[in-house]
Amino acid sequence: AAASAASGLDRQLALVLLPSHHLCNEVDAIRRDHDKAYATWPPHVRLAWPAPARLNSGSVRQDLATALEAVDAFDLSLSVGGRGGCGVGDGGDGDGGAGKARGRAMRKRGEGGGKQKDGRTYVKAIPAHDALSNIEEVMRAIRSVLPEVEDDPADTPYHMTLGQCGNRASAAEFEQGLQREEWAWSVTSVALLSQKNKGKFATLEVLPLAEGGGGDEARAADGSSAAESRNAPGSSQGARLGPSSN
Repeated sequence: AAASAASGLDRQLALVLLPSHHLCNEVDAIRRDHDKAYATWPPHVRLAWPAPARLNSGSVRQDLATALEAVDAFDLSLSVGGRGGCGVGDGGDGDGGAGKARGRAMRKRGEGGGKQKDGRTYVKAIPAHDALSNIEEVMRAIRSVLPEVEDDPADTPYHMTLGQCGNRASAAEFEQGLQREEWAWSVTSVALLSQKNKGKFATLEVLPLAEGGGGDEARAADGSSAAESRNAPGSSQGARLGPSSN
């Protein structure tokens, strides 16, 4: 694994929320022509990347699975309109927190709209405010097992990237041309993704949340079921794996 000995993190591992199968297909139809990371990442909301290299251990994954089973499933709604600089994360090679800090400073001064150092503006779908507490609850469960997972310093740390544009005007035009302004689904699990041989990140393990959370509203919005959301594109396994021998 491409783990950093200094940080204990592995750039080939990620913890994410995956949209339902139906929504993944719809989002990928947008990303195919607009997102430079289309060939590397499935549609996702990033929770931790790079992720701790300790997740290569089956026993650590089992501890994480146990912690997440105490968190209720929940409905998640993402809406378009969140644009901001995104450093390393969705397949990019930016300058991390420094670039994000510059982007925040620029926005406070009224300069630009979150451009990366290469001049691109990211178009994102970001969570409704009331969903952030649910995501933070998931993050607390993750940190109870993996305390080395740090907060993302970005203005919109939880988001689903739809694409990049050359400037704010073209980003606004891109957003206006979208057929859908909101994506909603019932989050029933956290996915551990793994990248092999510089290919596309695929699901290594599905870590279910507690049943009983979430409702029918989000599922009705995209025509999906809770079971379908565990079998999204980019998955190499349709069900949770047992502990490995690692």
